Amino acid sequence: DDSFLPRKKTMGEAPPGLSQALSSFVGSSPSSLERIRRDVVELLGTSLVEVRVQARVLPEMFGPAEAAVCLGGTLGINYQGAAYNIPIELYVTEGYPGRPPRLAVVPTAEMLIGANHENVNAAGAVKFDYLDRYDERSSLVELCTIASSIFGAKTPLYSKAPPSYDSIHDDHRRGSSSRNDDDDVSPALRGGGGHHQEQHQDEASSALASCAKDRLTQKLQEEMRSFFETERRSVDLELAAQARLDKALQKQLQEDDDAHVDDGAVAHVEEKAALLKAFLDDHRGDAPSLACDDARSTQLLSNLAESNAIEDVLYDLDEFLAHGFLDFETFLKDVRRLANAQFKHKAVVRKIINQAQRAEGTTKATFQGYAG
Repeated sequence: DDSFLPRKKTMGEAPPGLSQALSSFVGSSPSSLERIRRDVVELLGTSLVEVRVQARVLPEMFGPAEAAVCLGGTLGINYQGAAYNIPIELYVTEGYPGRPPRLAVVPTAEMLIGANHENVNAAGAVKFDYLDRYDERSSLVELCTIASSIFGAKTPLYSKAPPSYDSIHDDHRRGSSSRNDDDDVSPALRGGGGHHQEQHQDEASSALASCAKDRLTQKLQEEMRSFFETERRSVDLELAAQARLDKALQKQLQEDDDAHVDDGAVAHVEEKAALLKAFLDDHRGDAPSLACDDARSTQLLSNLAESNAIEDVLYDLDEFLAHGFLDFETFLKDVRRLANAQFKHKAVVRKIINQAQRAEGTTKATFQGYAG
């Protein structure tokens, strides 16, 4: 039949009818059309199929009607050591390879679709795992290779030609239950023997082995990636937990150090207070008493005492900071507050001295010494 393409084609050569069939895919991008063209040419470059390319409408058994590229012809199989050709139709629609191709067996008038076939329904639609998982990594060559292997294990088509008298007589003698459907494979499906049969068998076996190897490698790689991802997440979680524990430990150690510093400062102050109290108790009657005759002198003496007392406290604060008994922020806050109070006491002392100078017209050296 001149309408069928030869078994071997150059990879770059587009088959007749393909461009016309693709012209109906008005919504497809140039890259999508090129992918279809490349996969079809690759399939026709093998000896798996003998098909012709046509523009067809997708059969109703595959869903709503739409434009499709149909590869109609035969698929070569090896069944019980003999070569056969299974009539098929392979449909490619817009959206390929995101939308998988559809494959159907198309019996002639002398054939029947076998009942209860695991991969072919009564209408001839073919279904197996590779079709269900068809994606960007899949190809029409792998699809037809797997289909050839499946049909080689159990053919989907049988001859419905009436048996001869001898076969009926033999069946009657053996019993109908011993009759095997495999004996009814249509002779029309048989391909040529000899060299072509061996070549086709070798190519199909090699392609199937290569496909199985690629799938197994891909599965192992995916499992290894999943394993390493799980382990990496587990390690990351452990490291994060360890980091949180280290941070909490550092915080607790810092709080303990701060508490130790505070305890030391309190103990130091208490010790100094006890010494001061003991000194005052020992010398309580020794200190001369100061008595002022007027309110201005009393006010002056009081402010001078407050100013000098603040000076002593500022000195002690500086010592606390130097020995680590006080943090810098608290030191600044206390120094600012005490310096402000000392400034007010000194201002009062200066005001009293100035008033006394204006009233008496003389300078008191003693007052100048205190104010300085």
